[in-house]
Amino acid sequence: MQFTLTAVDDDGTITRKEFDSVFLKDTVDKTADFLRGTGFFFDELEIVVNEETPFSDRNAPDTLEEATQFVKFTSTTD
Repeated sequence: MQFTLTAVDDDGTITRKEFDSVFLKDTVDKTADFLRGTGFFFDELEIVVNEETPFSDRNAPDTLEEATQFVKFTSTTD
């Protein structure tokens, strides 16, 4: 799959990241890099695996909408 992430700042500055990926973990890692590059602060963007929504290569979601159940933000306040 090909991804294009685009952010436009208040002053009109455009930040874009394009990449190809077929793996959820790789997509999450590259998305986290993009979000950090656009000014978001968080400790980790991770794939959540638990008994209610088990994730494995065999049941990997086909769409990003399905993948959202496995991804969450975590952060700490300073």
